[in-house]
Amino acid sequence: MLRLHGTLATLKELGAFPFDDVYPPSEMEFWWLTYMNSVDAVILQLHKLVNDTGPDIHTLRSFKNEIVKGPWKQPAMKDFW
Repeated sequence: MLRLHGTLATLKELGAFPFDDVYPPSEMEFWWLTYMNSVDAVILQLHKLVNDTGPDIHTLRSFKNEIVKGPWKQPAMKDFW
């Protein structure tokens, strides 16, 4: 999840960067590929966090289940999950 967050933050920064002021339109291939590869990585990471299967997986559901097992400062909130 940390890599996913970092990649999304990087994409946000890349999207805001004024590349048109620095590079001519025909010379942006490296940054375009960098951006699109990052988008692909985010999609794959999200898919893995939601749909991965197996005996020892780390999905959003497995993280939620571990959190629910732990001690709660406000036990009434545990029933929400």
